[in-house]
Formats: sequence, structure tokens, C-alpha cells
Amino acid sequence: MLKTESSPPLALLLWHTPSLSPSTAARLLPVLSAAEQQRYGRIRAPRRQREYLAGHFLVREALTCLLPGWRASHRLELDGQQLRVHGPQASAVDVNLSHSGDWVACLAGVNTRVGVDVEMPRRPRNCLELASEFFAEGEFQQLQALPAEQRASAFYRLWTLKESHLKARRSGISAVELAREFVPLDGEPGFKPPFKKPGLLQGVTDWFSYSFSVASAGRAQASGCAATLFGAITLSAPLSVPLAVQEYTLRDAGQSPRSPLTSIAPRAFRAR
Repeated sequence: MLKTESSPPLALLLWHTPSLSPSTAARLLPVLSAAEQQRYGRIRAPRRQREYLAGHFLVREALTCLLPGWRASHRLELDGQQLRVHGPQASAVDVNLSHSGDWVACLAGVNTRVGVDVEMPRRPRNCLELASEFFAEGEFQQLQALPAEQRASAFYRLWTLKESHLKARRSGISAVELAREFVPLDGEPGFKPPFKKPGLLQGVTDWFSYSFSVASAGRAQASGCAATLFGAITLSAPLSVPLAVQEYTLRDAGQSPRSPLTSIAPRAFRAR
């Protein structure tokens, strides 16, 4: 979590869901609202059940990181398939979920819009073919120039940047949006590090995207990317200091430790 004059308060939690056993799931389920529990009960695939429960539980944990005691004045309600915060500070709070493979990610922020995307490659893909179809020409050329063994990692870094950007903006995926080129802000001529005081969520005009990756060898299968979880976040206010990426785990004693996996450097990308 960050609390500085120039960075919005944020919490980014990841959960490797195979650790969520049926007995633990039964213990956590009452934390969800009646509507959430009904939705959970309609999910038949065990893996999808774990994703749903872990994601909705992480939302509550992320809110606790940012707003201790939020349950006294706020509540979570299911609106269609979206989980929404209601209460005095609800308009300032934004939450976003993503899942891939056995991982679930939750990003929550106060006074900033947020989007998160994670991708765990599970099978080989023709990254150049996909990039030629969906990416900007400059991005495709950059991928093409890389050694073959580096292309998959570069592809997933770009893909997660694009998806997190779309999710923060609440935009649907389209060919036009995917073709927007992502460039590092510090690489632009005349660039000065941005300062934007966190404020209300309305009227967002600037977006700042950040990439990260987590080595998950021994915990997940991956093809072509050495068991790496790729991720990105997009914010409407920039980071000024690194943001910790924390893994959420549960223990039999009921503790809920958060272990740092990596950190996101405040080096932003922008879509153009």
C-alpha cells in the first residue's frame, strides 16, 4: 500500500488458488454476501469456483489494506457480475480483478481509477502472428527484431499493458484499442516525470500503465515463458515510488499473511 503526496493509496494482491482447499473454501464462503454465495453455488467447475471465491475475498482484503474498518460504514453488493462498493467513500474507491491459470489478482485504489491484468501462458502461441494482427506496427517490428527466445515475454508484457489499460477505462476489447502503441514515458522527447495530485475519479484524461512479472516455477505450468506470471496495472494517477506486489495466503490458524513477490517500479507506459 502507498500513501504519499503524489501517489494514490493502492493495494495489489495475488492469490495462487490451488492453496484454496474445499475445507478452506467452506470456511471463507460465509464472508460473501447472500447474492455472491448464490452466484458461487451456480458455478460448477471447481477451478472457476476457486477463482470466484478468491477474487471476491481479495476485494475485501484489499479494502481492509486501504480503509481499515471499512465494514462499519461500507458494504459490497453484487451488481450483475460486478462487485460494487457502497458507502460514504464509495465514489473514491475503485477495484479491479483479473485471473489467469491458477492466479487471481486484485487491485484496489483510492482517488484513482485502476485496471489490472495478469497472464499465465499455458501453451505455446505464435506471438508474431498475434502481434501482426492486433498490435501497432512499431510494436510488431520491435517483437520481430528480438531473439526468438525473448519474444513471448515481450509479447505478454505488451498484452497485459493493453488489457489493464482497457480495464481501467472500462472499455471493451477492440482491434482499434489493441492497436494503440504503448511507449515508455521517460523515452519521449522533452519528457518530464508527471505529477498529478490524486483526486476524484471523474474527468480522467491521463492514464499511466506499469508492467511487472512474477516467477512462479514449481507452482504453475507454462510454455515458452519459464513459468512466469506476467501482469500490468493502469492508473489515472502516477506512481512516485515502487508498489509492492503481495501474495495472499491463508494458514490453518486463520492468519492471513501477505508476502511480497516483487515490486512495480514507477516507470510508466502510455498508449498513443
